Amino acid sequence: MKYLILILSFSTFASLESVDSYFNDDELNKVRNQSEFEIDQCHDVNNISFGESIEYFIKELANKKPTFLHVASIYNMPSKMENQEAVGLLSHPLCLVSKKSLSQTIKKVPDDKTIELANRFASEHNEYRSLGHRDELKKLWARFFGCLAYTESLTTADTKASKKLAKKYGPRKYNKPDGVKFYYDKWQPKVSRLNIGLFQFTPNYAGNIKPCVDSWNHFYQEEKCQIKNKGQDNLIRVFGSTTQQFNAYCGVHKVIQAFSVQLNTQTKKFTHPNNTESGKLKESNKRCVSPHFYAGWSYNHFGPLQNSTGDNLGKLMSCIYH
Repeated sequence: MKYLILILSFSTFASLESVDSYFNDDELNKVRNQSEFEIDQCHDVNNISFGESIEYFIKELANKKPTFLHVASIYNMPSKMENQEAVGLLSHPLCLVSKKSLSQTIKKVPDDKTIELANRFASEHNEYRSLGHRDELKKLWARFFGCLAYTESLTTADTKASKKLAKKYGPRKYNKPDGVKFYYDKWQPKVSRLNIGLFQFTPNYAGNIKPCVDSWNHFYQEEKCQIKNKGQDNLIRVFGSTTQQFNAYCGVHKVIQAFSVQLNTQTKKFTHPNNTESGKLKESNKRCVSPHFYAGWSYNHFGPLQNSTGDNLGKLMSCIYH
């Protein structure tokens, strides 16, 4: 009980303001200009900051169970939606991790301090779920995604290189909003080289944005909110919008996609070791999920969550618990 009181008091005062202060910046809480992009005008709530956009879609995807059939055959998942375990951001417990388990889910195992913080996050998530403290649970994930946004884009969003790329690739009459990063990674496959916005997504339907687009179009069916699947100019406007509505949605959705693979796969390699018992996979509704997976093993989009550089998971967790 003493430990529980400590984690509740910690998360109550922590906020996205603390994430901004950690980076000595105000990118998450800065009031943005009125958005001219229709994709930013699809909701009753007028989100005027990146942080509000992130918080809004954490709340939205806490309850919604997005469809995810895009890579079912690759990850040995049921091919029909009705045969899959439904998953939202907050619907399942998080797996605790160890050096042994991480050696089976990512390629670069972090240090003991990082593992301790990863388990602190998982323990808080699980405690809040079991107690029904959903507001605290959403705050915890807001801090997670706020730190992730900084590690992905916010520290270098308005550099000369970012502005130059926006002019080069942006459609006619497009002006890059403040805080929206454009980055070109020549080492990626051609379809994924240009990356835009809070969580660095590629404006190419042949890349890995298809599940986000399909899910968004399913939930937000008003004509102005529908995203056309083809056309780079259109997708640049979507991912490079003023208040980053769709980029925030896709960021949260990407974590859910990784969870969906772990819950629904019938191959041990694609799920956490804790989800096996006596050498066999547990039933999908009895499994836990983990954000710490190598990209090819659980459809993970984010480098920091798989410790891609060897220390970026530590940087992310240190931000969450600074």
